[in-house]
Amino acid sequence: MGLDCLDRITGGIQQDAVWIVGGRTSMGKSIFQTVIPQAIAEQAKGVLMFSLEMPRREVQARLIASIAYDPNLTPYEGDGGNVEFADLLRGHGTRQQRDRADSAARKLASLPMSVVDRGGLSLDDIINQSRRQVRAWEKAGVEPGAIVIDHLGLVSSRTQRDSKAAEVADTVDRLKAAAKQIGAPIIAAAQINRGPESRNDKRPTMGDLNWSGSIEQIADLVCLMYRDAYYLQRSPSQEDRDRAFIDKFELELIVPKNRSGPTCTLHAKIDTACNAIWDVPENQRRAA
Repeated sequence: MGLDCLDRITGGIQQDAVWIVGGRTSMGKSIFQTVIPQAIAEQAKGVLMFSLEMPRREVQARLIASIAYDPNLTPYEGDGGNVEFADLLRGHGTRQQRDRADSAARKLASLPMSVVDRGGLSLDDIINQSRRQVRAWEKAGVEPGAIVIDHLGLVSSRTQRDSKAAEVADTVDRLKAAAKQIGAPIIAAAQINRGPESRNDKRPTMGDLNWSGSIEQIADLVCLMYRDAYYLQRSPSQEDRDRAFIDKFELELIVPKNRSGPTCTLHAKIDTACNAIWDVPENQRRAA
């Protein structure tokens, strides 16, 4: 999956599995939903991404920034360092950064990875497009790797219900069957409600997921993302803001459900500007 910490507790994503990724705004869901599929595609496995919120251009900029990223890069004067995806979208960057982006773009073009950014798709639309793509991969000798949905709240319902929540719950209930129909695992982003904002400890729990009952029933793995630095940098305390700067690359992956192994909290690194997630170096690892 591109993260050893996840691979150790799951053995990688299994065929027909459904993984749910949740988190509040700015926790890193969109980064996870591009970095993990990119790692799958780099193993020559097909990935189809349904980006129901971000346009294809932004998804591609995020992927290029991620591919170009080097956590150990020490830029020399005038280099500019790692590529930020926002700079790619604006056409900014030094010559060295543009060279890194060009190289990453060529690598991205070689990966068996496609992005659909049309809104208003129902789960049936996603299933039909995915099955066509899987057949195309099979003809090309490419093994299906994953179907990515970003995010569940934007999937249109096939039936009108009393509320949007009920309509999305219907979609969630069908995800496991959809993965079997498609013949590929599904990685879907889900929203976290405002519950954590009212607590001292703002780490999300399974119960904070919208449609948590349906998700708990069908998901093979639930991964909740949390960044302490996001809240510390908004604190009135200067001490907290100083700590936010120190911890800005720290990411917690809270796994409250895992059919393939233990539930635990994993620690990783994240660079939100460069759309990158990577493993904690071995000499910095701590117990979950």
